[in-house]
Amino acid sequence: MSNNPKFCFANCEFFRCGQRALHFNGREAQCRYAEDICNPKNCKFAGCVKGRLISDGRCSMTIKTKKFEVRTEVIGEPIRLSGKLAQRIREKELF
Repeated sequence: MSNNPKFCFANCEFFRCGQRALHFNGREAQCRYAEDICNPKNCKFAGCVKGRLISDGRCSMTIKTKKFEVRTEVIGEPIRLSGKLAQRIREKELF
């Protein structure tokens, strides 16, 4: 994974057109719906099979995840839950 997130492109194996209007003319991807060159960064019908397309056109598979550690001293005392909420998550206290 790189530090610079990459924008989605029409030749990606996971890219799909919501209008099913993507057509390849040689190496160039064309949109039959807009009758123009396909640009997933600006298209509202662009989609990803893996669900990794961010709304600004970047691919979240190219974004490096950040890891951090939570210390129990920072959190403080546990929070008491109400009856219905405690039943749903099957815990009486949250940390």
